[in-house]
Amino acid sequence: MSQWAEDIKHIMFTCDRVRAVWKSIGVWEKINSLLETDRSGSIVLEEVIRRGEQIHGLGIGFAELMLTGGWFLWWERRQFVHGENIQSPSRSGLSIISLAKNYKLATKQESRLSQGWRKPPENFLKLNIDASFDEEKGCGSTGAIIRDELGGMVAATNTYIPHLVDAPMAEAFALKEGLMLAQHIGGNRIIVQSDCIDIVEIMRNGGFTANSAAAIYDESHTVWCGFQEISIEHCNRDANQVAHELEKELCNLSKIVLGTMSPLASYYCLASDVTVLNE
Repeated sequence: MSQWAEDIKHIMFTCDRVRAVWKSIGVWEKINSLLETDRSGSIVLEEVIRRGEQIHGLGIGFAELMLTGGWFLWWERRQFVHGENIQSPSRSGLSIISLAKNYKLATKQESRLSQGWRKPPENFLKLNIDASFDEEKGCGSTGAIIRDELGGMVAATNTYIPHLVDAPMAEAFALKEGLMLAQHIGGNRIIVQSDCIDIVEIMRNGGFTANSAAAIYDESHTVWCGFQEISIEHCNRDANQVAHELEKELCNLSKIVLGTMSPLASYYCLASDVTVLNE
């Protein structure tokens, strides 16, 4: 991003930082194909509007996204010129998506306020966990994501569990994996959210249970006691979409992602979490 004069093509498409923003959203290939011929920025925008493409998985048009993004990137450039801090490219991408979605939803009569994810208080991290269980195969997967008070992702993990007795054991593993992730990044003040009421009640009861996951809860409680401040609360499925997407999008082996973005579908869920309206 430059402090000097820039034309539309550079500030919206060819600047290195702007390119990183579009890549984080998953639309850079579309833009790059439009830039293959020597076109001005205004002609590229005109072509985007003329085509009227939709962005799969977002529910908004390519033109809406580009025009909102153009305004937002110009606003960030103004911040940069005045010596103010600007967000990372991936967070700028989230802001652009949420602004575009909010604008589109605000024009619909049936839109309502979202009942989804809410940011934690200042100096707290929020850990969302989810799990699935395949009864036929006796296996499952877990997903966990930690976000800060700005709604940005701090870390995420998903794990394949090859041997499980039942669904409660899968949910217990999700809790354990999430707590270990929070411990791994050095978090001290944690708010845990799960859409499984059993997990919430068991941990509020000191981790005691007589079900198949008793040993896992014992381990989880030991990790739990190592945090300076920690609590757990039940949330609805809408507020737990990213953790759900992580366990659903699981690869063959467990992995931890630190300081980078999750798969694109999970990224779109992150953007939806900070969208204030729903259909």
